[in-house]
Amino acid sequence: MSTTEHLRSHPVPGERSASTPDPFDTPLFNRLIDIIEKQCAATQEQKSALEEQRHTMNAMKKIMQDHGEQMKILTRDVLKGDQPYEQKPLTDESTCTALYEMAMAKTKEEVDEWIKRMDVSLVFVSGVVCSLIPISDQFLDRPILGGTYSFHCASHSEPCSQLNEYS
Repeated sequence: MSTTEHLRSHPVPGERSASTPDPFDTPLFNRLIDIIEKQCAATQEQKSALEEQRHTMNAMKKIMQDHGEQMKILTRDVLKGDQPYEQKPLTDESTCTALYEMAMAKTKEEVDEWIKRMDVSLVFVSGVVCSLIPISDQFLDRPILGGTYSFHCASHSEPCSQLNEYS
């Protein structure tokens, strides 16, 4: 039973009697009531559809937030090697250790370079000295170092015979 039929079957107290015609009991008015009932039903359906959409959108929002957090983590992991270290105070143990290791690595590189240069310099100086001793003997009447050219190494008690070939 529709609302219109319900209204027609139950008279409201204080209404006119049945002999008086109802001014609202017209086909146009009844059609208007039916349209309003259909509109109310459609509004209820729309309300339930909107509730469903709201739940879906909330679920999508949560998924997007989770994906955003995962993307931040992935981005941080990808850029981890390219980013500078986090600034910490110099008294922090990890900072001191990192600075020490970097300083030691740089110092080791420098020392290796110095050792290479010193090796070259020592070879050059020893070559110059070895060639100057016989030449100086030719200019002097007496041989330098007694003429034997034997040198005692600091680590051996025996004379080193590296220069004896020039005698």
